[in-house]
Amino acid sequence: MKRIIPYLFFITFLISACGRPIIQKDTNKNLLTDILPGIMVFIDDKTYEYVQEELEDYLKALEYDGLRPVLYVKAWENPGEIRDSIQKRIDENPETEGTVFIGDIPIPMIRDAQHLTSAFKMDQVLFKNMQQSSVASDRFYDDLDLRFDFIGQDTSDSRLFYYSLRADSPQRIEKDIYSGRIISPRHSDQKYEDIAAYLKKAAEEKYKENALDYAFTFAGHGYHSEALSAWEDQLYMLKEQFPQLYLPGATVKNYYHTMRPDLKEVLLAELQHPDLDMAIFHCHGDYDTQYLLGLQDPPNPMEAAEYIKRYFRSKIRLTWEREGIEKAEERRKNYQEEYHVGDEWFEGLYDLESILKDSLFYASMDIYTSDIIETDPMARMIIFDECFNGQFFVENYISGTYIMEEGASLVGIANTVNVKQDIWSNELIGMVSRGARVGQWHRYNTYLENHVIGDPTFHFTNGTMETAWWDAVLMQKSLDKEFWESLLHSEDLTLRALAIRKIFELEGEKSNDFLVQIFFTDPSENVRLEALKCLAILRTPAFYDLLEKAAYDPSELIRRVSMNMISASGQERYLPVLASVVESDISKRVRFAARGALEVILPDEDGTCYTYYDSLKTEKELEKINQTLQRLDKSSNTRLYDDLLSSLQDTTLTEKQKNNQIRIFRNYQFPEAIPALLQVAASEKESDYIRTVALEALGWYHLNPQAMDLCEATLLEIAGDSSLSQDIRLEALKSYNRLKEGPNNPITP
Repeated sequence: MKRIIPYLFFITFLISACGRPIIQKDTNKNLLTDILPGIMVFIDDKTYEYVQEELEDYLKALEYDGLRPVLYVKAWENPGEIRDSIQKRIDENPETEGTVFIGDIPIPMIRDAQHLTSAFKMDQVLFKNMQQSSVASDRFYDDLDLRFDFIGQDTSDSRLFYYSLRADSPQRIEKDIYSGRIISPRHSDQKYEDIAAYLKKAAEEKYKENALDYAFTFAGHGYHSEALSAWEDQLYMLKEQFPQLYLPGATVKNYYHTMRPDLKEVLLAELQHPDLDMAIFHCHGDYDTQYLLGLQDPPNPMEAAEYIKRYFRSKIRLTWEREGIEKAEERRKNYQEEYHVGDEWFEGLYDLESILKDSLFYASMDIYTSDIIETDPMARMIIFDECFNGQFFVENYISGTYIMEEGASLVGIANTVNVKQDIWSNELIGMVSRGARVGQWHRYNTYLENHVIGDPTFHFTNGTMETAWWDAVLMQKSLDKEFWESLLHSEDLTLRALAIRKIFELEGEKSNDFLVQIFFTDPSENVRLEALKCLAILRTPAFYDLLEKAAYDPSELIRRVSMNMISASGQERYLPVLASVVESDISKRVRFAARGALEVILPDEDGTCYTYYDSLKTEKELEKINQTLQRLDKSSNTRLYDDLLSSLQDTTLTEKQKNNQIRIFRNYQFPEAIPALLQVAASEKESDYIRTVALEALGWYHLNPQAMDLCEATLLEIAGDSSLSQDIRLEALKSYNRLKEGPNNPITP
């Protein structure tokens, strides 16, 4: 049971340089409170005027929950002064573990750091909209080692401030504290009512006992590429982390998008269940939408015909909306000629009643912000493994709507930009079911775009591991290697995985042998993947050797991740492994990843084709594999040498065309392209812009073991050449540091 520990408060008024007050509230210091972790609470002065009473209750609830809150109130002018306050507080009180941002706290918009995201790769120069080509990210606040140059304030939204990641900054995220945003999805004055109601809800939750014993998961259309083996493995890994959900008395429901056509209504009903603790969504999304379902394969000819008609209508109407009636009619005639169908297949095309009916049909497939407003969701915690759902500076962003409604939802994990599918979003998530605060778990998430929406101090109750244990361990035992080594013998896989992460952070390259042993001996898929991830950051010879074994791991996700790592390494040594996997792996997503890796590694300018041989396979099997290899080799060879590399020498291409060709190497790290990119980067015939694009592309070769040897001299020479523009020199330095440090998160290299 929790108990109330009474504290006295005092208020200190500090005067900033501009003369506006900062209100800093702290508890009396004594032997007891000195060992409590600190939590900083930042709020803007106008929001503070509206929510003083609710905020006071929230601060008292934080104390009751074992934290020591410090409140900062000000008319914040820019993110820099908040960052300075955070740094000062941590310097004076190293036990500070996190921060909560309430209301209109300045929002850093990060540029020149796309390698710190999972998927975001928009062209910042050619795409003029700075809001859309930047990443809203509180890593500016919670990773204080990162260094930025200020660019300017947004002219249309004064909360937004643009920053460029410096070339001399660390090129990997390692958070010092955790953070969370309590910000309404409404831009009217109703936002103050929302925040007041939310703070009241969050405070009341601190006094309740609630174990995580009711959850549902959902896998949406297109997310797993309809590979059931990938979905199966995801659920197995989740069962490892939440074993209590599979015991009598608990409830877990795992939904797949093909289960039933009315799944949207089913999920909305589930979200309103009063006992729901956690909801996990794996699907595509937008800032105000969760894309749940796709058009299902029709079960009979009659429904197949309607399926086709609906498809025709949707495409033609889209053309009508964007290009006008003439273009729409032109598209209709094209469909008639191509598919040999008559006018009856387009009946109701421009009829308002038909348009409304189709609109309602498509609306029944997805969840929108408007649906959540009518739902009052009860899930205390929601994982939005979706694009844009956490874009908290946009009105009506859906993750904020979840937590601000009258239900019991308190915290979401969501992304401010697009995100790569299946990025192991449940890494170490077992900490949450064992009583850790959401922020304590999220501190190990190292993507630029991923955020806690709501109270990061929220936690569930655990009968055997109290939140106070996590507070003490993560604060006082962080550097205690012997303690973390003792947890390696725990039967709890979450503790073992966390111990691996902590030992790796403490030991660095010295942990190599230990990590290899863990990968080959631990029965948990989650633990093995944690060891593989740490090894990939080290990039030792043992890691590259181990990838050949990881390609055959029982875990579908480990096999798929290893395919991506092999592709990024660009080494021909893996060709036999890839050839075997591309034809024999049970998972089509693993086969697809292996095929992609082959296309990157196979190309050879002299036309020599790799031949696969395995004495255990029949001649017919070998013939099929080698036919596939020849087809892939021919296709990728043509693409690389006749298209991509030749375009780098083509003087007739516009800058935009050449830029598009070079940027392909960010996703497809053909090893043969490194010398060509270096040549472009060093060429005085190329514009400064194209040279920086080529330099930036070289930074994506951080898992290729030969890249640094090939690039180091040229990159350092360019970085030190004072005759070159600053843009070129800094991009060369940044790529050098990226190759030196390795990938931010090798799960998404």
